[in-house]
Amino acid sequence: MGKWNFLGNITPLDSKEGKLSLVALMMMLYIIAVFLAVAIHEILGHGLATILFGGEFYAFYLSPGSGFISFYLPDTITSSQVAFIYMAGILVQILIGLAIFFFVLPKVKSFLWGVFTLMFSVGMLVHPALYLFLGYFYSSGDTKYAVALLGVQPDAFIVAGLIMTGVFVLMVSMAAMNFIGSYMNVEDEATRKQLLLIFWMPPILLSGLSALASTFFMPAGEVSYTVANAAIMLLFMGIAIYLIPIFVEPDRKAEYGLTVKSLMSVLLVFVILLGVWVGAFGVSQDSAHGILLHDPPVEVEQYYADSSIGNAEIMIFTNGTARVDIILRNQLDNPSPLREKIFHTFDERPYWEKYIQKARNMVITMFDLQREVGENLSFSTSFGTVRALGVEDVLGRNCTTYLPLVQMGTRQFITPGDQEPQPGTGQGNGSISVSFVDPWENRGGFLDEVRISWNSSLEYVSALAFNDENPSIVFNRGNTLYKTIGWKNLDSATAPAEYNIILRYVG
Repeated sequence: MGKWNFLGNITPLDSKEGKLSLVALMMMLYIIAVFLAVAIHEILGHGLATILFGGEFYAFYLSPGSGFISFYLPDTITSSQVAFIYMAGILVQILIGLAIFFFVLPKVKSFLWGVFTLMFSVGMLVHPALYLFLGYFYSSGDTKYAVALLGVQPDAFIVAGLIMTGVFVLMVSMAAMNFIGSYMNVEDEATRKQLLLIFWMPPILLSGLSALASTFFMPAGEVSYTVANAAIMLLFMGIAIYLIPIFVEPDRKAEYGLTVKSLMSVLLVFVILLGVWVGAFGVSQDSAHGILLHDPPVEVEQYYADSSIGNAEIMIFTNGTARVDIILRNQLDNPSPLREKIFHTFDERPYWEKYIQKARNMVITMFDLQREVGENLSFSTSFGTVRALGVEDVLGRNCTTYLPLVQMGTRQFITPGDQEPQPGTGQGNGSISVSFVDPWENRGGFLDEVRISWNSSLEYVSALAFNDENPSIVFNRGNTLYKTIGWKNLDSATAPAEYNIILRYVG
């Protein structure tokens, strides 16, 4: 057993080594505490509030310092209820933080648990109060969303957040001085200031490093947020470090020394937390694995799309009717593992109502339909193959409708003529001309593939496709002998903006 005796080695807190060990201990306890505070903010705050108002909380991501939840809210929810959900994280943190500070901390006897409770109070009181203030100036801050939803001025939130930040910093500083100071020799003011500097070192260092890192890796809006966060924390903590030692002189209880065993115990918990963070959640939100609690409702499928593949297939019949298939498939660009995981939960359960709505609008635009005509179209749905850039996806969302050409605005015409074969030719003299536009062209996009087919009683006469840059874009798919042609489009510069095909009746 002798080889384990070193675990009982004691380093007095008043020694230089003891103070360095205390900084290391506080750094680890602070990161652990902040991670738990973020979990409470996201899960017990936003998550439970979402469930309370009838929404669905289906995924979350946590890290020491930031996190998010993925949720769905029904249409019946009010703006004030949504605002409450956004503010619930801060509210729950502060309420739990105050309960722990006033009812738990005074009863803690263990030095390690006392220091952890103090660091937890920082995470549960100081950080949410500062976020209440700065969250209005952050592009995706909870305060910014809540103010917009409530339609009120942000002054009350900003002032309340700033005042509470200062008050909580002073409260926690006094508690830290009284608790930690009772285990150390802090008889003179300079030593007491040094103690508070040691206590606030973890948040000062980590917020400063975060601000520095943000200047290299974050958008300008987020850089200003992290820099302001660090600056305000430094300001209030500086005030506390200066004032509290003047007015607070703790009572000395007993000399205390950190043991290697206690440091190793905290280190073990710290390493486990880092493993959970990196392994289960991912280092950053961009690389988030996160936790998927259950499949989200189909209504949120539309939010998991950075772009869409779109195909249009048109079948023209001799009776002057066209079958139009709009085949769509959402795409993600460099998604995080969590976002991709959520995306694939919709593979075989599309939100058909939304796809029918998109297809209807596309058909109205393509064929210049009157809105009333388009709204009265009926659609059937099925899975179909959608193609783009050499990729074929069999889970395309296919919405099919049948459309009389006579209803297609001003772009089409039918000249039935004499549909009986003319002597010696076997061909009639009636014809069908169908024209349509790319419905995504006016938004800078394009259909990835367009196919036009016709039945055996019709014969190809001509096809024309063009855009502003190219007056003639020849079809590159199909063959007129097989009564089908198509355009496989690679980019907006070479994709047609308008299409036209002329067919004639044959015997």
